[in-house]
Amino acid sequence: MEQILFIVSMTALGLSFCIFILGVLNNGLNNLFKTKYAKASGILFLAYIVTFAPYIIISN
Repeated sequence: MEQILFIVSMTALGLSFCIFILGVLNNGLNNLFKTKYAKASGILFLAYIVTFAPYIIISN
């Protein structure tokens, strides 16, 4: 269970950063927060938080 939560959380974090950087490269910083890249990145970062918190609780 711990390993699954850790893998899911790290994957969500990595994808979040990749999508955010892709959005910056495609649209620049001016229009970034109005695009689908920011929404997808935010949702993945939220998934990271939701899965990493139980991992920390379970691992202790």
